Amino acid sequence: SVVIADAETRTVRSLRLSTNTDSYGYPAISGRKAVWLRHSGVNTNNITLYEQSPYDICGADVTDPANPVYFTIAERVGHGLPYPYTNYRQTYELPLDICGDLVVWEADGDIYGADISDLAQIKVFPICTASKTQKDPSISGRTVVWTDQRNDTGDIYGADLSDLDNIREFEVYAGS
Repeated sequence: SVVIADAETRTVRSLRLSTNTDSYGYPAISGRKAVWLRHSGVNTNNITLYEQSPYDICGADVTDPANPVYFTIAERVGHGLPYPYTNYRQTYELPLDICGDLVVWEADGDIYGADISDLAQIKVFPICTASKTQKDPSISGRTVVWTDQRNDTGDIYGADLSDLDNIREFEVYAGS
């Protein structure tokens, strides 16, 4: 489930509550917008299907916490655990992040982004679709970084999102 809380009033509100087949998790918030993964149709009777549950990228504008404005950025964009029940270290993996009106996420080993400044016309774009796996994106301002396995088990790459029509990728650190 995904909940929000007002730190001053200590008011807690549910944004999305899990069910027997739907899971909401891995939330991130920036300003008045929150995003999370939505796993729908989760199969808890089959470990392989559970571990590869498809997910959507969803969110809400919580300017008015009593009346959030919900939105879906992209559907069935990746696969993964709704809840890491066997390896709690996986709870620290962050498949998505948000900064202002830019959202970034991992989609089956690639990195994608979205401009959510206009919820009626969300712009989704690829950031890195290199060979092997890219994961754990993090964004600050107009810069996104991620762990990249194109050359080995994990280097750090980044991209400048100042011009969404001309995304410039760069190597941050490549080690042995």
